[in-house]
Amino acid sequence: MNFILILFYFTDEAVLNKYGKFVFSHINLIYFEIYAVLLVDGVLLFLKSGYEHTWMGELYKGTSIISHGAAYLMNGILVLLLLMQFHKPSVINLGLTIIPVIAIFKSGARAALIPTLIIGYLFVDLLSNGTKKKKVIRIIKSTLIIFFIILILFLFFKDTILSSSVFRKTFMRSQVGDSSAGRSIFWKTLLNRYVNNRSIVNILIGHGDDTVYYYNLLDVGTRIWAHNDFIQALVGKGIVGLLVYVSVIIIAINKYVKIAGGFSTVIAFVFILSLAFVNGYYPYDMSVIFTTGIFLYLYKITYLRKQTNNLLIWEKMIGNNLSGK
Repeated sequence: MNFILILFYFTDEAVLNKYGKFVFSHINLIYFEIYAVLLVDGVLLFLKSGYEHTWMGELYKGTSIISHGAAYLMNGILVLLLLMQFHKPSVINLGLTIIPVIAIFKSGARAALIPTLIIGYLFVDLLSNGTKKKKVIRIIKSTLIIFFIILILFLFFKDTILSSSVFRKTFMRSQVGDSSAGRSIFWKTLLNRYVNNRSIVNILIGHGDDTVYYYNLLDVGTRIWAHNDFIQALVGKGIVGLLVYVSVIIIAINKYVKIAGGFSTVIAFVFILSLAFVNGYYPYDMSVIFTTGIFLYLYKITYLRKQTNNLLIWEKMIGNNLSGK
């Protein structure tokens, strides 16, 4: 439900303008909150504290209950730093991004790497291109820069990266034949439960929300969500619920593309739908923070670039008129 409300609410231009005014009018408070969180996590990382012990080794959880919570909190901090960099460029803010990135890699939360990579791309796009480059040139340049940054980091810090919790977790799960961390099992058993139930009522309106947890408890021994919002909607709410869910996404995409442009819309929806598919969007509260922040940032940067392009065109027209062309 949170996901649906966000899609309807934060793809509206008037709402985004109000949200932007609210965020930037409370800029000092946001700075304080960001720095406070990063100070605590920076100290914990430095002292090698704040870890949870698992069969896959130590995973960083910071002040959160679980490591995944820490990873999504850090993505929220990265988005806020991106907004701050947009509002007022600062070398300090750029340097502070190192703390959330290290925390995410040490958390072992692989699904959290998707938004991290996209946020990193947006940082590069903002820093390297500003607002005056043509769209195609800007996209190509930013993509190449982020590719070479990743390549250089991997070449120089290969052992450190491969020994991080994210990669260690991947290797260990692959060795026991569970590289998806149980997701493929959840998806298969839940879909089997849905397909094998011949009731027309259940097919149309689903088995009920809580049945996903009940089925996973019976079939795989753990009371947990589907880790895929599409399967969660299908099993819980049936074909009707899935169609409503998909319809909301389509409507939101159509709304957002009109105010933020096609490329920004692709970035925004790859950002959130990847999480909806590989993990489930709603379980982590912090996902709301970085999703709304991404919608706001992409809208603001698109608007600024449109204004800049219009100004450049206007200046060119005036220049041509003055020169008699």
